[in-house]
Amino acid sequence: MVPSHIKKVLTNEKMKGDIKCQKTYNTDFITKKRMKNKGELPQHYFEDTRPAIIDKDTWECVQL
Repeated sequence: MVPSHIKKVLTNEKMKGDIKCQKTYNTDFITKKRMKNKGELPQHYFEDTRPAIIDKDTWECVQL
């Protein structure tokens, strides 16, 4: 695995069972161009929506 893939997996909130909605959005529906949401649209965070792959304490330690 490439180190960037490992970092993406370890920083993804889905690994601890949560979901963050609207990380990206369509800027143009015709060209289907997507952009990262940096505050342009509201983001919603839901906890415990799926079974966790790693426990929350371990995930928090990785984030540090």
